[in-house]
Amino acid sequence: MPSSKLLGSVACLILTIGIAGTAQGQSAASRPNRAQATAAASSIVPSSPCNAVSTPAATELATPAATVTVTPTLAATTAATPDNTLIRLVSFAPTDIHFNPDPVKPVAVIIVFSFIFQSQSAESLHIESPRFQLAIDDVAWGALSSTDFQTGTLPANGEQGIVLQSLTLVKQTTPAQGAILACLRDQQPVTLTLSGTLNAFPGGVKQSIVVNFTTEPIIVRARQAAGQ
Repeated sequence: MPSSKLLGSVACLILTIGIAGTAQGQSAASRPNRAQATAAASSIVPSSPCNAVSTPAATELATPAATVTVTPTLAATTAATPDNTLIRLVSFAPTDIHFNPDPVKPVAVIIVFSFIFQSQSAESLHIESPRFQLAIDDVAWGALSSTDFQTGTLPANGEQGIVLQSLTLVKQTTPAQGAILACLRDQQPVTLTLSGTLNAFPGGVKQSIVVNFTTEPIIVRARQAAGQ
């Protein structure tokens, strides 16, 4: 591409990138500063239209107090009588994104999520082995690792929050994933789909709870330092 066209493209990207909002993250070391968050990242892919359409609902979901809550699809597979009401999915939402070392020439992209579910049992319920996959705008994104929960027991009707994290190496992305990275960098709204399983043990009997949870279009924002 001629240099004049490249400079024009970069200038256009800079004008369209928004100011990073407030979301929860894991550590100050993983928080990009505002200058980094507004830089154009021509090393990922040229900007392209994102699959999700920007709507007033997406803007509302991007506010700091917003929580994505949808009606999930649950299924239980077990030799015992399936119980589809053991777990209620409360929310799944991004809390941080970090382009490492910076958005201009990232080597890796880390996204952090909060996943909250609630036991519907009147007795304590043992939960273990969360195994989840992520898709962004229907593009497979890979496994989500749980950084703080693998097994535990919920009290009757108790809630449990899990921190989930994805790690994407930019050089290993497909063209479709590269286009999604541009959407994330430019703070365009995207849809997130969480799928997978976790095991529950009502009365000591194992049941595999199948999770399929899709959000409305939402902007994935980097966490800001307090006071910014």
